[in-house]
Amino acid sequence: MSYSQGIARFADLFVSGAAQGPDAATFLAPLCPPGSSVLDIGAGAGGTTFALASRGVHVVALEPDPEMYTVLLSRLALRPELHEFAAPLPQPAGFAIPQTFDVVCSFAVIHLLQPAGGGWWYTHWKFTTLLAGDPVDEVQRTFRWYPLTHAEATDLLAEAGVVPNEEYGGYDRSAYVPDESRVRLIVAHVP
Repeated sequence: MSYSQGIARFADLFVSGAAQGPDAATFLAPLCPPGSSVLDIGAGAGGTTFALASRGVHVVALEPDPEMYTVLLSRLALRPELHEFAAPLPQPAGFAIPQTFDVVCSFAVIHLLQPAGGGWWYTHWKFTTLLAGDPVDEVQRTFRWYPLTHAEATDLLAEAGVVPNEEYGGYDRSAYVPDESRVRLIVAHVP
């Protein structure tokens, strides 16, 4: 079974226009003006991809989870004005893409990487489909997450050759405080 474990069909319940996509696109705007190219690694249901594409940015949306990729394609089919700018790619990272990009972004995926040692934590999601108030379908999934410390995340980035130039604690570019901020947004140049 894929990472999304059968809940991708409920993506619009937790991935909406008010979610990460527009905020991430606003955060990235100074780095990728209209006409630039972006690789969105772990594009999910397309929130960031669509928000960037609607600004005239050419985005390759890399999504390895087959279920989330299906949602991404379904949502893109309803947005023909974005077809020129959004190119979905159903592949895991780690293969050659014959293109260079002005910006590579990856939001909300580093927690899926596991450094040596340490413990996992779990979240449980339950979705019930109702028809006239009666349950007709139910999906429950437990997800395993790894809560990275500042040092672990920094080590993982260093192993990948990523050295942060700037770090922020939110899409509003607020200061990042190690082990206190809930979000760590990194701007780095990778040769």
